[in-house]
Amino acid sequence: MVYLGRVDSVKEYRKRMERISWREVAVALSAANLMFVREWSMRLNRTNLYYLSIDGLRPYLIALIFNVLLVTVIFLNGLSWVRIIGRPWARRWAGLVFMGVVLIQINSLRTMARINVTELLAGDVRIYLGVGAVGVIVAMAVFFRWQTHIVRGFIMVMLVIFPYVVMTFGQAMWLMIKPDENIDIAKVDAINIGKKPQVRVLWIIFDTMDQRVAFESRPDDVELPEIDRLRGESFYALNAYSPNKVTAKSIPSLFTGRRVIKSEVADENELLITYEDIGEMVEWSKVPNIFSRTRDEGYKTAVAGRAYHPYCKLFNYITSCLEKMGRENDGIDNNRVEEVSNIMIQQIYRLQPWWGLLTGEQRVKIYNQSLQSMEVYQGILKNVKGYSRDPDLDLIFAHFNIPHDPYIYDRYTDKFKIQPEGPEGYFNNLVLVDRTLGEIRMAMEEAGDWKNTAVIVTADHNWQKSYEYDGKVKERGVPFILRLPGQKNGVVYEEEFETIVTGDLILGIMRGEITDYEDVGELIDRGGLK
Repeated sequence: MVYLGRVDSVKEYRKRMERISWREVAVALSAANLMFVREWSMRLNRTNLYYLSIDGLRPYLIALIFNVLLVTVIFLNGLSWVRIIGRPWARRWAGLVFMGVVLIQINSLRTMARINVTELLAGDVRIYLGVGAVGVIVAMAVFFRWQTHIVRGFIMVMLVIFPYVVMTFGQAMWLMIKPDENIDIAKVDAINIGKKPQVRVLWIIFDTMDQRVAFESRPDDVELPEIDRLRGESFYALNAYSPNKVTAKSIPSLFTGRRVIKSEVADENELLITYEDIGEMVEWSKVPNIFSRTRDEGYKTAVAGRAYHPYCKLFNYITSCLEKMGRENDGIDNNRVEEVSNIMIQQIYRLQPWWGLLTGEQRVKIYNQSLQSMEVYQGILKNVKGYSRDPDLDLIFAHFNIPHDPYIYDRYTDKFKIQPEGPEGYFNNLVLVDRTLGEIRMAMEEAGDWKNTAVIVTADHNWQKSYEYDGKVKERGVPFILRLPGQKNGVVYEEEFETIVTGDLILGIMRGEITDYEDVGELIDRGGLK
């Protein structure tokens, strides 16, 4: 017979297990929830929601709810076992666990407040560890001296803040059932007058694609046949520069045609931007941009996904906008249970910073980000291919999340596979860029639209870590490839310019004012439309 301390029978065991009251359940749930307060802040903060689609947020919220419930069950079972055993040593161990829980809660609140303890202690880790050790000893002495009063006070605090559990769980449930931000083409159709452009345009941005690394200093074993073919028949710029070296400022600059020097998230649906020439902060969704300008011309537009900005929420006058992830595409592991369980592990690692150092939080983090990045990529590709076959759409925009990390493709096996960080991973994703262009081209050729569509391929900024490859960085150096229908011979443009003129180029092409590569060069030389 297994020894269970003072329990004399199964009946007595069950009786003691049933002693847990609803009040204790509320305290345990509140304490567990407070341990993950930093995670709740990250996932429910309206600023952070700007960067996450609802589709991408759901697994994190599910994992967070499961973690809170799991820790709650552990607390309640621990309390039951302490009562079942009924020995002083069990209560002492319970006291140590209690102190650990409080420590985790304090640390979660500290990280939310962005208090860097090592900076407060002159940045010396030895002082940090020493003070920490002394603090733990003092805390233990205080706790065991006034244990009863401290526990009672803790229980009262947990009961007072129990409504926070209701608030976080309620908000999480609402976000999980909230529909994705996809605009119905039929609903928006009424605001367009249906004017057809001289030429339809496909504008593709590949995040972090670097002109120097992709073309000038490309390794011999990295082959990009689709890109090389495209630039051979296009207007190809050797010295194009993005408006900024970060996506948050570069994309608004490209959309508006004005240099943005500052950006700040207002809430989940809005970005505040500051133009260089006026210095005033304005709402990005309210100012003229390439989509409002094409709408005013009577053209129909489409956005094929999100890699950073929530385009569907920002610009509700786009004819069609999709943010769905590619969860039904071949080549991706669609195991949702594995995804949620790995996110749960990552959230637990973050409860205390040293756990991640000891147990490999970074590895799990890369895994989770890579899996989601695969789905985002596949969703954008699927949407682009679908839109490109629709002759009713006049401007199609796609912002792909490659070759930016995490690196999700193996160029040697031609399969989606999580890759290590570093230059080799970047080049794998760069080959995926080439494969992506090939898939889009073939889809448009099948629909008979490739030859009649102007194609623009560029990037929002360069690869900031290219120094890891060869010790060099070409700040803001990005590719700029523009293929016009009917042009058989490509042109190499050597002058320096900023891709901020892209919006004017698109309008000029759609209006029929730009018909050859000489016209492209002239518009760039004068800095925009007349």
